[in-house]
Parts: sequence; C-alpha cells; structure tokens
Amino acid sequence: VAKYAGGCVYAARLMTVYDSIISGCAASTFGAGIYAHTFTETMLLDNVVIQGGSAKNLGLRGGLIFSSVKLRITNSALSGGYAGSGGGLYLTTVNSAPTYF
Repeated sequence: VAKYAGGCVYAARLMTVYDSIISGCAASTFGAGIYAHTFTETMLLDNVVIQGGSAKNLGLRGGLIFSSVKLRITNSALSGGYAGSGGGLYLTTVNSAPTYF
C-alpha cells in the first residue's frame, strides 16, 4: 500500500504504458493503480488492463487511476476499482475529457 498515492505507478513525468497488466494495487489516498500529475503532455495507455485497485480511505479518489493530466486510452480495460469517488477513473483539472479508442 502506497502511503499517499500511486500504489503501482506514480507518474510525475510523462510516460507511456503499453502491453501491461496493473493489478491489485492500493494507495491510502489517490490513484491506487496510476497517479499521474504535473506534466502537460498527454499520457498514453495502450493495451493495458488495470484491475482490482483501492484508494483505501473512504471519500478519497481514483481506485484505478487519478489524473490531473490529459489521457489517451486505447485497447484497454479498467475493472474492479474502489474509492469514495472515481472507483475506476478520477480526473481533476483536466481541460478536456479522456480520449478512448
């Protein structure tokens, strides 16, 4: 369990995740699977399965993904996330909705 955020992935810089399974992650507050913030480029998730994540404290956000950056999600699946808000995906201060293909 991550003490604060990003139980499996804490992305403070641009990254691309592809052909991956991110599973069973936990964080005490935000983004159990992926916590992405502080960069301006679009983060790409391609052929990724994110499952079974939990933001442990009730009322907190992003059981699978917490993001304040733009996301492009292709050929991917999110399932089994648990949080007070955004069990699967929680977006904040993003100027546009995520793009799904």
